[in-house]
Amino acid sequence: MPEMPDLMNTDWISLYAIPWLTKGFWALAIFVIGRWIARVITGLLKKGMTRAKVDQMLIGFLVNMAYWIMVVAVVLAALDTLGVNITSLLAVVGAAGLAIG
Repeated sequence: MPEMPDLMNTDWISLYAIPWLTKGFWALAIFVIGRWIARVITGLLKKGMTRAKVDQMLIGFLVNMAYWIMVVAVVLAALDTLGVNITSLLAVVGAAGLAIG
């Protein structure tokens, strides 16, 4: 019967807990900052299209599309930081982009 790991053992903490917590922190930071940047960029995009007197329905559609494309990129970056293999996800996103185009 295998022995249960001693959770207070510093080897376990330094080998498993600290790297995962660090990866989780950076992934969360990438997600939060990325979403903030996406909001800023889409706000500037909306402001620029409004000044150019583009139709409001088209502005809403393009701003929404740009925001969600950026959010997908941010989520993929955060998952990559966690160590998730995202090559298959990138293939699906690429195929979806090709189908939409």
